[in-house]
Amino acid sequence: MPALKPFRAAGLAALAFLFTFAAGAARPAATRPLPARPPLGNPHARVKVYIFEDLECPDCALWHKYLRSTILPRYGSRVAFYLRDYPLPQHNWSYNAAVLERFFAAHNSRLYFAWIDYCYDHQAEITPENLMNRAAALAAPYGLTLDRLQQAFSNERYFQAVQKDQSLGNRIGIDHTPTIFLDRPGGAQVTTFAQFQQALARQLHAR
Repeated sequence: MPALKPFRAAGLAALAFLFTFAAGAARPAATRPLPARPPLGNPHARVKVYIFEDLECPDCALWHKYLRSTILPRYGSRVAFYLRDYPLPQHNWSYNAAVLERFFAAHNSRLYFAWIDYCYDHQAEITPENLMNRAAALAAPYGLTLDRLQQAFSNERYFQAVQKDQSLGNRIGIDHTPTIFLDRPGGAQVTTFAQFQQALARQLHAR
């Protein structure tokens, strides 16, 4: 089954997704919600950061590189960084990548984080046509085949999980990625690297 390509209605305030399925494919069945994804950093930290991101967004790739190289080594033991899905309508493969991200998170947390890193590191090389094969190559050492990855698109839980993050983002007025909040989604928002470090330092000092 080919990777599903989502289509998005105009307007970020009220969004609806339609999906094209391979001929004869059954409608995904709803089941219990997925378990929560682990954060980067310390899952027990009192200081929390929420990052709404799009795996195809160049600005998100820059932010992720900064997070990995600078922020996590310095603050990772004292802060929990929660990643939230917000694929943008102008991008061609980020929604499907987010569905795969949820599938990987449900199977192996290391693969989940590896997929996020991979998408940002290889953003310019990924296309809608090669997305599934690249994901399968990354997942193979974890015992997941291309067929298993394709089955993720027949499980409504993964779509619902992505849409839940998007709905939250829409409610709090997100219109770009990355959008970064301290404490809670919709809380104090930061827009630059310097502003983020200053705000994070203040939060840590206050706690």
